[in-house]
Amino acid sequence: MEYTLTLPGGQTLLGQDPVVVIGPNGSGKTRQTRQLVAAMPMDFVNALRNTRVATELPAVGVDTARNNFHSQKTQSRISHWELASEFDYMLSQLLAQESMAAIEFTHRFRSDPQGAGAPEETPLRRVEQLWGRVFPGRELHWRDWKPLIKNRSTGMEFEYSGRMRAMTPVGFARWGGLSAIGFAIAAIVGLGLWFTGADMPEAHHSAADLAKRVVSIDRAIAGAWVLILAMVIMVGFSWWLLARYGQRSALVTVGAGALALAATIHLVENLLVIGLYHGIIRPMAASGASDSAAGDAIWAVVSSASVLAFGVLGLGAFMAAIGFLRDLGAPRWFAYWGVFTGVLGFAAASSGIFDGLSFLAGPFNLSLLGWLIVLGIRASTQLSSAARER
Repeated sequence: MEYTLTLPGGQTLLGQDPVVVIGPNGSGKTRQTRQLVAAMPMDFVNALRNTRVATELPAVGVDTARNNFHSQKTQSRISHWELASEFDYMLSQLLAQESMAAIEFTHRFRSDPQGAGAPEETPLRRVEQLWGRVFPGRELHWRDWKPLIKNRSTGMEFEYSGRMRAMTPVGFARWGGLSAIGFAIAAIVGLGLWFTGADMPEAHHSAADLAKRVVSIDRAIAGAWVLILAMVIMVGFSWWLLARYGQRSALVTVGAGALALAATIHLVENLLVIGLYHGIIRPMAASGASDSAAGDAIWAVVSSASVLAFGVLGLGAFMAAIGFLRDLGAPRWFAYWGVFTGVLGFAAASSGIFDGLSFLAGPFNLSLLGWLIVLGIRASTQLSSAARER
């Protein structure tokens, strides 16, 4: 059916295609459009609406969902300045219609399997087909009244909530790459501040040694805070590894968990360092005190936590590298680099027993930072290339 829309200047539009009114905020778009369609049986769709899908949609019947949907539409027409929120009710109505069609088909099939025919073509099915055309490689499906996206656009499959629809695969990959680079930058800055402020504290064995050799307590504490930031980023990067590759490789899952655990250990370690230098080393350096049993105990805990974190980080890199090689087809040079980094981490952790191996902490940190950066960049560029090809 065609309609005739009369514009303010007397011009007319004839047809049934959508009419879009655009303009700056406050220019009168909504008011003008309401006047145009006042005498016409046309739907008025206000752009001021909430289209963020709820985590779980209301499980209601067809009539209730339809009534709620129309009630929200009416409310948005009356209070056009408020954010419309009928989107969830529209999806609930589609799901309710799909459920009724599924029940009717099940009854037909049980009564007459040969003559049941094909399931009814529902509005929800057409929405899913349209979604597949607009977003190639991404399948819209439902579980427990929750909208989910199954992504196969990159050659691998992972699933996420419909609320995350704005995070594209390329954006998700870039987030991982940026978090790896952010971790590396924060770790390098933090270690630089820490070592230049505390004067290579790993070589010392008591609070008295720390107080005697410290160069700048404020700089050492600042370095510890920056390292805490780096560890928080590392936890986020570990989550990204798990979400990105966990469904395809149990070894990568174990590696991501180990990296997150090591980051947590390092975070607690640096909190203890801040308390130690602020509460004990600073007064000792100012007064020239030669001993502190509490300081010695805290430093022993810090040193033990440090070597433990080295070992757990090494485990994380080792397991993830084996997973990339065995399950994900990563290049051998990349996987062997991760394995080498893991072995370095184990050796650096052994410095808690063999003092002569303490020099390995530096090479291990550099190798780990480089490997994580390459991992993030590789994942980001691979998905970007896949998106461009599509």
